[in-house]
Amino acid sequence: MKWNFNNLSQFQSNCRIGTRKAITSVLVASLLGGAPLTTLANDFDTVLEQGQTLKSAFKEVREKTGYKIFYNSSDVNVALTTDFDYQEASIEEIMTSVLRDTGLSFKIIGDQVLVFKAVAENEVSIMTLDQEKRQVSGTITDETDFPLPGVNVVIKGRDKGAITDLEGKFNLNVSDEDVLVFSFVGYIDQEVKVGTQSVINIKLQPQVDELEEVVVTAFGIEKEKKSIGYSVQEVKQDELTDTRTTNLGANLSGKIAGVQVNPSGGLGGSVSVRVRGSSSISGNNEPLWVVDGVPINSQSMNQISNPDDGPEWGGSIADGGVSDINPEDIESISVLKGPNAAALYGSRAQNGAIIITTKKGKAQKGVKVEYNANVMFEQVQSFYNMQDTYGQGTNGQVDTNAMGSWGAPMDGQMVQSWVDPSLQTPYSVNNQWEDYFQTGSSVANNVAVSGGNDLATFRVSFMDQRTNGIFPSQSLNKNSIDFQGGLKTDKFTLNGKFNYISHREEGSPAQGYNGTVNQFVQMPRSIQTNDIKNNYIHPVYGHQLNWSGLSSQYINPYWQDYNASINNAERDRFVTMLSAGYQFNDWLSLSAKSGLDYYAERRETRDLPSNETMTDKKYILDQYNVMEMNSDVMLNANKQFGDWGVSASIGANNMYQQRSGMGNEGIGQIVPGLWSIPNSMAVVNRQSFYEKSIQSVFAFGQFSFRNYVFLDWTARNDWSSTLPAENRSYFYPSIAGSLVVSDMLEDLNTKLPDWMTYLKVRAAVAKVGNDTDPYMLAGTYRVQQGAGGPLVEAPLQMPLEGLMPEETVSKEAGAEMRFFNNRVYMDFTVYQSNTFNQILTVPMTSSSGYSHKIINAGDVENRGFEFMMNVTAIEKDNFKWDIGMNFSKNRTYVNQLADGVETYEMASVNGVTIVAQEGQDYGNIRSTRSFVYDENGNKMIGDDGLPLTSNTPEVIGNIQPDFMGSINTSVQYKNWSLRAQIDYKKGGEIYSYTDAIGSLQGTGERTLAGRDGTMVVEGVNAETGQPNDVQISSEQYWNHEGGANAVGSEFIYDASYVSLRELSVGYSLPSAWLQNMFLEKVRVSAVGRNLFYFKTNMPGTSPESYAGPTDGYRGIEMGGYPMTRNFGFNVNVVF
Repeated sequence: MKWNFNNLSQFQSNCRIGTRKAITSVLVASLLGGAPLTTLANDFDTVLEQGQTLKSAFKEVREKTGYKIFYNSSDVNVALTTDFDYQEASIEEIMTSVLRDTGLSFKIIGDQVLVFKAVAENEVSIMTLDQEKRQVSGTITDETDFPLPGVNVVIKGRDKGAITDLEGKFNLNVSDEDVLVFSFVGYIDQEVKVGTQSVINIKLQPQVDELEEVVVTAFGIEKEKKSIGYSVQEVKQDELTDTRTTNLGANLSGKIAGVQVNPSGGLGGSVSVRVRGSSSISGNNEPLWVVDGVPINSQSMNQISNPDDGPEWGGSIADGGVSDINPEDIESISVLKGPNAAALYGSRAQNGAIIITTKKGKAQKGVKVEYNANVMFEQVQSFYNMQDTYGQGTNGQVDTNAMGSWGAPMDGQMVQSWVDPSLQTPYSVNNQWEDYFQTGSSVANNVAVSGGNDLATFRVSFMDQRTNGIFPSQSLNKNSIDFQGGLKTDKFTLNGKFNYISHREEGSPAQGYNGTVNQFVQMPRSIQTNDIKNNYIHPVYGHQLNWSGLSSQYINPYWQDYNASINNAERDRFVTMLSAGYQFNDWLSLSAKSGLDYYAERRETRDLPSNETMTDKKYILDQYNVMEMNSDVMLNANKQFGDWGVSASIGANNMYQQRSGMGNEGIGQIVPGLWSIPNSMAVVNRQSFYEKSIQSVFAFGQFSFRNYVFLDWTARNDWSSTLPAENRSYFYPSIAGSLVVSDMLEDLNTKLPDWMTYLKVRAAVAKVGNDTDPYMLAGTYRVQQGAGGPLVEAPLQMPLEGLMPEETVSKEAGAEMRFFNNRVYMDFTVYQSNTFNQILTVPMTSSSGYSHKIINAGDVENRGFEFMMNVTAIEKDNFKWDIGMNFSKNRTYVNQLADGVETYEMASVNGVTIVAQEGQDYGNIRSTRSFVYDENGNKMIGDDGLPLTSNTPEVIGNIQPDFMGSINTSVQYKNWSLRAQIDYKKGGEIYSYTDAIGSLQGTGERTLAGRDGTMVVEGVNAETGQPNDVQISSEQYWNHEGGANAVGSEFIYDASYVSLRELSVGYSLPSAWLQNMFLEKVRVSAVGRNLFYFKTNMPGTSPESYAGPTDGYRGIEMGGYPMTRNFGFNVNVVF
């Protein structure tokens, strides 16, 4: 868990255990000399400690007891030395010994210790201490209006005052000239002149320094952030739940510097997450996702029975496993950026790691119940820019048999209906896609119950989410049950987790060329919505009815949505974990953990028939099981030798993955309309099996000096089952160092300038890698179903018997700074990584008997810069304004490919390819059809007035942005809060296949110019060299340049954007209102997400949604999910 230096909000949320009244009673009883609080930890042994500073003593107490210590730096001098000696001591006895003769006192609440300046008994009293002219009274509350007991109220310059009671009230005899000073541990002191006031009510604002800021790193290990030599950034739970989406990955957008998030689809669609760009040309570039120490499968599963049915031709894009995680169960997310941070994960750490820590029960009085309701609505905010002037036809004339929208102006005249030639229908524009899409809705209810005592803790939660998408038949329902429990004695700890997720998805829309969006793009603008909606299916044969007749290219979207192309999915997932630990003594422990991620999924797909005999109608059933088990054991040591600290761990890990699938594809239907495999005219059966194991040993440790010099190291050796015996073993080391300059200067009796509060520098070097999928070492035969029986297909891929893992060497350096008493925080990082031994598939000549082969080759380099800043711009009385910024710039460069290979194709869609070219930036967008220019750069035009084109490949853009980032702000005024986030990206290009199709069909807005035949293409005549003056029509031009075989440069767009990503306004009911209602907290907020773009260069399509989740499709937009906005409200109640 990460603890803030600047405020007490996290402390408060942890120390408010049971009901508010219970805590208040216990606190006041302690302040007034009551019985000591029961400790959470059992007694423990230690030895005599002499001459330690309070700072090091606090650190030792925290490490040995688990208690977190809070103090005000203005009241507590942590440089004071102390001697303490305790044997079999409780936490009360330990703190009493530590603070002896320091003038300090302490209070224990939950698992936290508050240290503050002691007040002598003769200085204060709960009653009036002196008799002055008159009495003043009042109530002291915190920033949420909760009464604060035990606040010191002192007359400035005089040792007289009072302490607030149980309800935060005080009374004191004063004179008009007196100034009252209000002070309480963890809060900013306030001074108020009495004057003529008889009632003074004060709201104190929190400000606390916690001993050290702690973040979660690899293997779930908590470390002091100042000791870490690499970049780690965290996201808290409230940042994920205020404006939630159905996929957790999408919620990370803009929240982490250097992390790029791109959705490929809407409800149920997958999300691509890249940390510091891409390093592998053909492999997996997704980071590793880890939940409570258990790696989970985050990849989306394509149809096993028809793997070639991808997004290009209308296949649905399944979401990844990350969408199964309930945001309400998350405590925090740590992003370990790049190999340096994630090196302990070995061959899975090449792309960084995202570490999710979920909520757990805590020792507390009573049982805590939390309820959260989230209601969101989704609306289409933008669609492809279409023209509303010309209808169905060609050459400017009405033609109801034409496929395009090149007809006459739509003036409302009556024309022959395609539904019935004897009927007439209006030839006018209407709301085609506007009438089709609906307002989507999502209702999520979450209940969590938690509690515990010194020995055992628990938390159980239940989530129910019901979502209807913007497509008429689209829905997604999820249910989740999560249980976590723990036992703790003085030597032994045991923790367990069980999470079950039910995922039910219906009507996932097809995307790409045959997708629903593309059907509206192709549809002539005069086609009436009611005609296609009310006449979409043949009453006898079940095939589509459409304005285009029987066609596999032009599809009625209502028939597609309700009857033809149905994609349904059911997934049942189980994530379990069991961990145990044993503390041998105060410096040596043993821990073990085993986790399982398993899910079973069933997918049903009904594919498109195009004829009355139904011979090409398909029914596909896929069933598969995916399992990953991880087990590890570690021996841990942590010992202090005077100024030197040493910690080390050694352990072993075993990872086992298994995937199995069976698919049945039925072609045609014997009985029309009966969807079943036995009713199919022909059946193709497929089966797949995947098995992989990695066994590892590892060690890591840290050396520290005086708690400001740190040196971390890791070493790991993996043995992968996917590699040949001679290359199966590979070693990955890392080293990182950090120096807290501000602490070092303090130790040397000097200091930074007054305006600089904190300075830390860091650097790290790491080597990690990436193995490959199984079955790459030998040729595999494929069995296909043939007309006369099974057919065996010889392997087309030549294996590489000496296959080696990809290898990444990474270096980074950075600094962290705080200014003006922690009101300004800055963090910057520069990094470089090189990935060698890329696992590539390159083509071979047909005479070899293979179509391609696997090789190890290449060098891909990533260089980048990251910057983060947080500023508390205003903090006064009841008002606080925070501003944050994330900025990153990454460039991936292909230094080298294989011998004889200059270009590697990563993806291709109708003549537009995404490639890695040697000596150029990664991800060039290349078109196989281009304009022809003369030596002066003039476009060459033929005698017909149309540009000349060539089939010479041309680079028309690159998928990488120049830079990206976000700006976020939060404002708090009394019980009100406002939060907003703006995301931006500069540079990078995207090819719009949607626009190429819309231009060919005459539906695109850009086709309006030149409809009257007066278009003149700028350029020179290819024969004469004279400026072109031949007039042509818009239809002639776009039929020549657009469509499936388009000139790529005509449809390449700048992918820059500025987006209002999140906006929320919330109100928390005053705590005083809730005291007699058995409620601890009630918060209501109005929220919005993806509300609009301030700037985008796209033709109405999304600059963030791509044709697929892999890098190869990141530069292509193809009939994707339309841009939508989400808005709604959230209610949170804590009992």
